[in-house]
Amino acid sequence: MDIYFKDSSGNRVGFVIGTDIKDNSGNRVGYIEGDTIKDNSGSRVGYIEGSSFKDNYGARVGYIEGNNIKDTYGARIGYPETDASSIEMCAAAFLLFGLEAAGQQTSTRQSPTRKKPEGGGEWFVFILMSIVFFIIPAFVNNIKYFKYTANRKEYWGTLGRIFVLLMIIAFLGLGSTAALIAFGIGAIPITLVSIRRMRDIGKPWWWILIPIVSFFMCAFVPGKD
Repeated sequence: MDIYFKDSSGNRVGFVIGTDIKDNSGNRVGYIEGDTIKDNSGSRVGYIEGSSFKDNYGARVGYIEGNNIKDTYGARIGYPETDASSIEMCAAAFLLFGLEAAGQQTSTRQSPTRKKPEGGGEWFVFILMSIVFFIIPAFVNNIKYFKYTANRKEYWGTLGRIFVLLMIIAFLGLGSTAALIAFGIGAIPITLVSIRRMRDIGKPWWWILIPIVSFFMCAFVPGKD
């Protein structure tokens, strides 16, 4: 008896006849041997363990819940048209998930396994907005008053803007790329205000090239006036 399987949209994805696994065109793509699923070359591509489907490397790719085949996120991806055994459900999982053996795709169907959302370009929009509201004001202020000195309060204010932005990035988990972009652009107003602070202290600008020393001088040494 042929057991046909459908995806969550109701489209047939293939069927099991005896121990053979076939696609919609009737092409044999694998077979059942005990509790395992093998491809046409005889390589194991997956197996059933309790109610879970696992690939050849032991990674759980889905499970059985009632008469439903679900992915690891709990979404139903398919079901049999008639009653099917666990191993036959596993065979359907082979067709739906596209289990692999030795890193090579053996299913003739593209795997519909869902991926975790990657966030798209939302982080870029956030960084752009943050640069506009945090970094550009500091940059413009330091350009406007570059020929003048800067006191410790102004120095700490510039550092504070960059620090708050980096903390927001870390809290939202936007990743190292976002942090590097923000820090790289933020380095410009930090450099400008550091030069102004050195002028206020009475030191030449090149002192900012000595990172730790210049930080303590800019942050804690009062101006000459």
